[in-house]
Amino acid sequence: MNESSPTPNQAEIRNWISEAIDGTISTQDLRRLQEALRSDRTSMQSFVDHLLLDSMLTDSHQDQSVADLVDWVSDRSRLSGADVEEKTTGIAHPSADFVPSVHRGIPSSWFSLATVAALIGLVVWAMTTRDNARIPDGNTIHSELVESVSNTVDPSVAILLQSSDAIWEGMVASNARLNPGPLSLRSGLAKLQFYNGATVFLEGPVEMELLDVDHARLIRGSVRAKVPPQAQGFVIDTQKIRVIDRGTEFGLSVDETGESDVHVFDGLVELHAPEPKGVSADGLSANGESVDGGQPIREVTEGESVHVNDALESVDAELGATKFPSPEALRDRVANQLRDWQTWKQTIRSDPSIVLYFDFENVDELEATVDNQASQSDIHATRVGCDAVSGRWPQTKALGFFRPSDRLRVKVPSRFPEATLACWVRLEQIRPVNQALLLTDTFEDWQPHWQISRLGTINFGLGHQDKSIRRQIRSLSEPFVDRDLLGQWFHVATTYNSHEQRVRHYVNGQLNSRHELPFAEPLRFGTAELGNWLKPRETGDEPIRNLSGRIDEFMLFRRELSADEIATMTTIGR
Repeated sequence: MNESSPTPNQAEIRNWISEAIDGTISTQDLRRLQEALRSDRTSMQSFVDHLLLDSMLTDSHQDQSVADLVDWVSDRSRLSGADVEEKTTGIAHPSADFVPSVHRGIPSSWFSLATVAALIGLVVWAMTTRDNARIPDGNTIHSELVESVSNTVDPSVAILLQSSDAIWEGMVASNARLNPGPLSLRSGLAKLQFYNGATVFLEGPVEMELLDVDHARLIRGSVRAKVPPQAQGFVIDTQKIRVIDRGTEFGLSVDETGESDVHVFDGLVELHAPEPKGVSADGLSANGESVDGGQPIREVTEGESVHVNDALESVDAELGATKFPSPEALRDRVANQLRDWQTWKQTIRSDPSIVLYFDFENVDELEATVDNQASQSDIHATRVGCDAVSGRWPQTKALGFFRPSDRLRVKVPSRFPEATLACWVRLEQIRPVNQALLLTDTFEDWQPHWQISRLGTINFGLGHQDKSIRRQIRSLSEPFVDRDLLGQWFHVATTYNSHEQRVRHYVNGQLNSRHELPFAEPLRFGTAELGNWLKPRETGDEPIRNLSGRIDEFMLFRRELSADEIATMTTIGR
């Protein structure tokens, strides 16, 4: 950058990229963008990600020349040195002095093509000169993320199977894969399973550290471990003691002073002195040498309870089973939470503003019709494929979208000056195309396309005959989907208000992003699909955007729900 031009921030660069693709960028800003891309690898990678994966290019395939250029650049397997020289003929590697001319009489798509072509030339130059480019993080560029998912070893050691009223330090969701590291439950109950088969119940407040597939450390709080024969040898360390399972079910608690209580419900555990730092649960040092862990301080058998003090002295204790979390307590809490949700459902389905409410509880495998639970609406849906699968609770159902043919078709009449779209989603696969939540069959003026974009965002696109306007009124949330989210239920909601010209995106009950539109009109739905899009089947010129996953509790309101209402919806339904 020259001294007269301050270094732009990433927000400015993203804005220039959008304006360049729209054909609205000024001469001065285009020059600054080119300089930023040349001088900063991060900015270049941001541009590559935005240009190659921005879902607007698949929303407006009529700009076929631009799409072809992008497809060509993104096909990196063909970008060998010789191929680049041949294929870049006619696309000059631009210098900082390159500035396309703009004439008001020329269609904006011409300027857009010229601008993008010039910038693509810069991208090609960058791709052929960079060595061993780092694959970006998961929620940035999904074409490379798909590759990294298949080629990266999964570091996780356990999975969170179930929780109730759980408040975590940090974001932890049901079915989350858990990597080695700290795990802190402020309150509530949770059940996790290590990959060796050991199941551990937690009751907050509890702090743990996950170390390996058969090894954890309890810092404070109470846990209960159920260890099958194939997981024998499972270890939980505390600051003062090591507990080694010998095929059993036991409870362990650590108080603020570090002293421990152990109760054996079934089988046998051994109590050992804590291992020296750097020694693994199987008695190996960091260089792989065997370390003699010595004889156990004590064996504790079924029905026995002991207290271990600071001097590693163990004394018999009277400990009731209620001191430790139990499967029954978790089961009861989950049942209570399910009843609360069912009560809330009866209230929400009577809301006069709700138009669609599909909870999928009454899906009949032999019947194509899916009943709308909104009590004041007679709109129902037709299921094409779509298996009924388990929902967020084992006792409930969801709709599975696993094949390109799976879809739920619905027809929604009238206009919506305000609207809220909301549902629970569980992605089973990250794909290099957008994945449909609700897409109208056509994409005419003010028809919405609501989908999970390949950028890992919520993409709320609005149809308009003017493509430049279409791009201005589209809104993408901040990225939130990454490979760690696969197999987990998460809640998404988007609100639209044409009077206030605004869109809001929510993820898991929290505001993710807000967007002010330059203009807005009431939404029109007409015939639409959940989990798929009919147009690629009719025209063959669009990628199939079927969802790879499950949808539960889909809702459409004809009003803009408040942030508090969406937070309640998520909390009660979690």
